[in-house]
Amino acid sequence: IRLGSRSAERARSVVSTMQSQQVAAGDYLDAATFGEVVFYAIEPAAAVPTASKLRDALAGKVVIDANNVPANVSGLSAPSLAEAIAAAAPAARLVKAFNVVRAETLMRVLPKKRPKLEGQYFSIYHCGNDDAARRTVAALIEELFLDPIDCGDLSHAFELEALGSLAAFLQKQRYGAEFAINVTHRRESSPMDAWM
Repeated sequence: IRLGSRSAERARSVVSTMQSQQVAAGDYLDAATFGEVVFYAIEPAAAVPTASKLRDALAGKVVIDANNVPANVSGLSAPSLAEAIAAAAPAARLVKAFNVVRAETLMRVLPKKRPKLEGQYFSIYHCGNDDAARRTVAALIEELFLDPIDCGDLSHAFELEALGSLAAFLQKQRYGAEFAINVTHRRESSPMDAWM
């Protein structure tokens, strides 16, 4: 894993607090160049111009866009932020995902290996135009003991960004870090349940 930031020094500072020897640090270009899958979560206002600068490094890679619209935007408009990022880096295989479950929720759930409450797995919604990229992202979601919910092509990123804004509001104003918007279906088991 390689963590990227505008400042490689800042990324190194964050990595130094981690208890893993498998995480390296660099700037955005280092991180985009490093992986076959790039988890793209940066300040929303910088998401499109940064994708444009990284377009060559992101070409051919599965890019997981976890960004939402800026908090100070009063309304959502088409195209979605995901579609704008895809247009800025057109050769990237972009999949919108991880924007509805808040980072605070994932930080509370994943380290404990408790991604389900009373049998209900946390839903991770995703959409994208590249079917193989969507399958790759779904497999990564399942590896985290989470429930991938395929929402179709990238035209549905608009709805996921709206749902992400609603989830952020409800988490911050009412329900706290354990809040998530889940699909109400139950899985009999996960191949990894024996590990939990």
